[in-house]
Amino acid sequence: MRIAYIISEYNPLHNGHIYQMFQTKKELNCDAIVCVMSGDIVQRGEIAVMDKYTRATWAIKSGADMVVEIPSKYVLGSAQIYATGAIKVIDYFKGEKYLSFGSECGNLSTLEIINSVMKSEEFTNILKHFISQGNTYAKANSLAFKQVLDNHQLDTKMADILNEPNNILALEYLKALPESIFPFTVKREGSYKNSLSSFAPAATSIRECLENKCDNDYKSCVPPFVYNSLKNYISSKEKLFSIVKYELSKKTNLDKIYGMNEGINNRFLAMLKNSNSYDEYLNKVKTKRFTMTSLNRALLSALVDNTNTFENLENENIDYINVLAIREGAKELLSIIDTEVVTKPSDMEKQKITDPLSKKVSDLFKSVKYDYDSYMRII
Repeated sequence: MRIAYIISEYNPLHNGHIYQMFQTKKELNCDAIVCVMSGDIVQRGEIAVMDKYTRATWAIKSGADMVVEIPSKYVLGSAQIYATGAIKVIDYFKGEKYLSFGSECGNLSTLEIINSVMKSEEFTNILKHFISQGNTYAKANSLAFKQVLDNHQLDTKMADILNEPNNILALEYLKALPESIFPFTVKREGSYKNSLSSFAPAATSIRECLENKCDNDYKSCVPPFVYNSLKNYISSKEKLFSIVKYELSKKTNLDKIYGMNEGINNRFLAMLKNSNSYDEYLNKVKTKRFTMTSLNRALLSALVDNTNTFENLENENIDYINVLAIREGAKELLSIIDTEVVTKPSDMEKQKITDPLSKKVSDLFKSVKYDYDSYMRII
């Protein structure tokens, strides 16, 4: 079977995501599309807009054949960790495999050239230099790539590609891909931010509408079944901040938690008393060295006791594949998964599988949003 895999979050699913599925199926002529999706938290370090089963159901209704979950310990990490985890999941599937991903660049050859440069020793050394100067990893990446281009008297404008979020993720996918998985990219139309175009919306703008309760502004950006689900959207920040205050007030040291490095752990504890909301708290903790996304991930990691790092996750095996949803006529896809398959909690008990971090993440979602039943949806 020729299967295309899409690493996704659908937070929320919009018309641009449907376009990617359509183009992938059309261009690759694949037998099925499998979405490898974040669970109840997303890689930006935020609670998802809706639970993982609802978002998986959206994907099936939009053209996917099966949706499986990326374990939470990978979602809570950097783009590198996230990509590594997603590729590990795909690696457990049999058959001819393609990874389809969106990119602002839209040119696979260009992305592969950049990827080869970023694997060089010259780039690695320059990157370490810019990081040591206090730049964020993303900024250091861009500066280092520009420096390598300049060193070889090449057009430094190519480094602008590293300023776009989907390009950055695309490069991490290429870096993590084994030879058994073939890459395919769909050009991302429109702007990543501030776009409520019905053809090329930005999930960030839709989430802002949800927080500000301006439902009609994004109605044309999503399919009707997503719009109807989002009418039940619940903001999590107020409840989440209450949990943050309670949990962190009991801790005296956060230095073993993922992302709590270079003294930011002390700022998280110091700024807690004088903050009155989640956003105010993070703005007080923020420094030049850390992006808001990295702070969000570190804070959620503290709430669920995530101590994983890239070093210990890189060579770790994933014990099972959690199937969130499947198309009624595509159940044969379950047979091409070459590891334990989980479709409900009792499967984990029977197979003696434990994943305490993913359970903590789901419990956190239920505490700040709503409860849900954990079983594979057949659509």
